[in-house]
Amino acid sequence: MLTTKKFARRVALNLDSTADRYEQIRVIKQEILKTDQKSLATDRETIDEILDILYKNYAFCVDTTA
Repeated sequence: MLTTKKFARRVALNLDSTADRYEQIRVIKQEILKTDQKSLATDRETIDEILDILYKNYAFCVDTTA
């Protein structure tokens, strides 16, 4: 079972940190769907937590226009 931190790490390795919010969410869902935790791909709290980790720990851009 992957944690949100592990999902964030996977996303950070597969996505440029300047990608917009929609692309970030798409890649997060894509990474989640590769696991047996597919139901998390539609869980807003999980996705938001992963985004927060990307912003804080991996210096991803926060797109305030989205």
